[in-house]
Amino acid sequence: MEDRESFKKAFGGHGFKTGFLKLTLLKLISNGPSHGYALMGDIEHLTEKDWRPSPGSIYPALQELERKGLITSEKEGMQRTYTITPEGEKVLVQAISHLKIVMRHIGDLFAEDL
Repeated sequence: MEDRESFKKAFGGHGFKTGFLKLTLLKLISNGPSHGYALMGDIEHLTEKDWRPSPGSIYPALQELERKGLITSEKEGMQRTYTITPEGEKVLVQAISHLKIVMRHIGDLFAEDL
């Protein structure tokens, strides 16, 4: 646990996560319509409680994705449900393809350390 705390102290608690929030949201919404609170829980579950974005980061990211036409939202009672658009699907495919290339380069960079 001490090693993990040293890592967080050196790089910040959110250092590697903030850049991936919108991509993560787009990927999760591509699996089916969802609302903000459920998306927070999904991220927390998938990261084994290592990352639980706050409402203050989730909702602005969702609003930006919607402004860009990558998702749509529909109010259902007190909740807003988000759905990916065809443009969002296209952007997600491109982003995942790019991410795979980046991850391969990172793997090459750290291969001898892993």
